[in-house]
Amino acid sequence: MKYITVKEIPVGKPDASDEVVYSSLEELCERIIIPPNFELGNILSGDKFYIVGNKGVGKTAILLYIKQLLEKEDTNAVCSMIMFKRDYSNVDRAQLEKIQKELISNLDIDRNDLLYVHDFLNIWTLLLYTKIVNDNKEHNYGIFENNTNWRSFESIINRLNITKDGILKLATTIPSTVNVVYNPEHEMYISEERIEYPQNEDAIPLGEFYNAIKVADKLFQSLNMSSHKYYLCIDELEAYKNDKKVFSRDLAMIRDLIITTKRINELIKKSNSKNMKIILSVRSEIIKSISNELPGKEINKCLDGFEEKIKWGSLQGRGIHQTLFYVWLKRIKIAADYGDEVRFEDIYNMWFPSSVGVEYTVDFILKRTWYKPRDIVRFMAILERIANKNDTRYSERYFAQALSEYSQQSLAELIEELGAVYRSAEITNINKSLTAFNRTRFTKDEFAQYLMCEFNDIDMANNIDSILDNLYRVGVLGCSNGDVERWNHSNEITPIEAKGWFYIVHKGLWSSLQLQKDSYNGMFLVELQGRPIECVVTGLYGKYFRLRFEWEGKEQRGKVHLKNAIGGYIPNPESYIKKIIILYVIDYDTQRQMWELSYDAYQDKMR
Repeated sequence: MKYITVKEIPVGKPDASDEVVYSSLEELCERIIIPPNFELGNILSGDKFYIVGNKGVGKTAILLYIKQLLEKEDTNAVCSMIMFKRDYSNVDRAQLEKIQKELISNLDIDRNDLLYVHDFLNIWTLLLYTKIVNDNKEHNYGIFENNTNWRSFESIINRLNITKDGILKLATTIPSTVNVVYNPEHEMYISEERIEYPQNEDAIPLGEFYNAIKVADKLFQSLNMSSHKYYLCIDELEAYKNDKKVFSRDLAMIRDLIITTKRINELIKKSNSKNMKIILSVRSEIIKSISNELPGKEINKCLDGFEEKIKWGSLQGRGIHQTLFYVWLKRIKIAADYGDEVRFEDIYNMWFPSSVGVEYTVDFILKRTWYKPRDIVRFMAILERIANKNDTRYSERYFAQALSEYSQQSLAELIEELGAVYRSAEITNINKSLTAFNRTRFTKDEFAQYLMCEFNDIDMANNIDSILDNLYRVGVLGCSNGDVERWNHSNEITPIEAKGWFYIVHKGLWSSLQLQKDSYNGMFLVELQGRPIECVVTGLYGKYFRLRFEWEGKEQRGKVHLKNAIGGYIPNPESYIKKIIILYVIDYDTQRQMWELSYDAYQDKMR
């Protein structure tokens, strides 16, 4: 055990691939917490090969963990990675090259060049076979036996990639068109139909290319593997609905990568090889977009039975025993070199305040997350920046200060997820409508009427069911009946059509959507919440006591409902005027500019 400060706790990066760059694969895997109900054995030795989950739930981290685990168990095992990154600059690519040299090789695909190729099945097959050929060569032909079948397979794959400018030179039979224009918004050349591909004497006609892939399939099934495992892990591709044609192209690429992954795994199964598998991670919202936007190929049937889903919101355990919070506690445990005798509960008591405002600290944190490790890392990173250099525990004030930045970063990430369904202008209108509506809870009819009457958006009002469904799916909204809350990240289906249920805005977004201030009169709300305060009763109005109290040398005004003033019925409220009663701040009434108080420190006024 060693003495450390808050600033010395290794926070890590929100993205697992970035964390590997700035620390190491070993350090990342040491800190990993496996999600509840995620059966790693189904991926490692079972028949599942899709890892499915929303953005930020840890799909990349799981892939990297699989790599480290396999190669640690067998030093001759090979777990190769294909990491797709969207719109990387030269600096970003240089950083990825560093990963490539150390542990991950990156397959860089120019998706702009593939804009008008609508069937990517054979192209993906070629790219994956090319990766397999390169991996075997890089490992001195230790993955597959270097016999006649292998040499034939290697020869045909190398032949298909012989052209200087990439695989698009294969498509020489596609006719050319005119009216190719440059789209500055997406930094690409596009036309109404297709791009003209240059001819090249080394290029293979498209029909011959397809036939060559069929031959490669047969040769692939005949390869003899070594006794060591070879896994090829493919990280997710992105798709954003900024341009309809580009979006459809990207969705088609992802759809066909999903199909190709299954097809090649089936070829591996037919060859009776138990030592090889291709694993692909896919975003849940992308799967939904493919189903909605690209009819024809039933992608859900392809996934069914072969996917292992990541869900952190199973609510296994409460408080500090909720698995997601271990992500934070484990980082502290490793940094402080606590032994096995130090429990997570002990670490929590040493490092965290018991409550933040009127909420227990663990509840305060988890209720503002979407049950993703990325949310925990985001909270940690902001607190690390706020903390003083000598702080040896987190303070309540730090959590109050962190709310605004945390909320803004969370909203930015959810906007990215919505980008798989809506264009930028549509997302802007949705944000504006929620902000201007200025309500944390509402019914579908109330929101639709507001959009029509106040926001004057007929299109949004007419599509209200779809909008609310998507906002629930990504986590902007949940639903409640006043007693129970349900969220998509808790793996719960919305019962919103049931009587008495209404929509609620996620607490993590209240600040960024301007639904709640973090401070009033220069004081943080959560610092006053839950504190016993001596209040002077100054008068009565309706069913409320008027109050006066002092905080940090400033006189404050407040109110308390009579039924919440002393914990019971008050027969003669006038007798309490000018008396002192002990109350707790619950919230702030922005309309009357006074604090709301209660006899009960944990009365739930934050819903």
